[in-house]
This record gives sequence, C-alpha cells and structure tokens, in this order.
Amino acid sequence: MTVQAVWIFVSPSRQDELLNAIDQKIKEIRWYHQIRDWENARISKAELVNLLRQYFEPIAPSNLANIKWYRIVEIILTSSP
Repeated sequence: MTVQAVWIFVSPSRQDELLNAIDQKIKEIRWYHQIRDWENARISKAELVNLLRQYFEPIAPSNLANIKWYRIVEIILTSSP
C-alpha cells in the first residue's frame, strides 16, 4: 500500500496539518543524519511512524503494520528533498 493509496483515509480538514507535521519530522530526521546523531534519528523515525499511523491507521497496532510504516518512512527519507 502506498502513501497515495492510504491518503483517502485522511479527512480533508487535516491534510494540511498532516503534510506540515510530516515535513517537519522529515527535516528533523535528515538533520540528525547530517550531524550523525543516530539515536535521535531513530527516535524521530519512530515518532514519524506513529504520526503516520495516527492519521492513516486508527486501528490496533500490529508488527506487520509497523514493518509497513517503517518501510514507507525509509522510502520517504531516501528520496531527494
């Protein structure tokens, strides 16, 4: 499932809030990578996954869902800024 596929679950009134929060968290993670602060980068990635799941997946968490969201986060972070 891609970000576009799950986008329909976000209410229109919260889309801007979501994009701003995601953008800020990605910038934070990239900054931690740049300064080689791996512990805070790891923590921020977990926070980004939780933020994504808060908006897209309001169901009980599962290990499979966590793997999916961490994969999406890695794809986002490895794409060009």
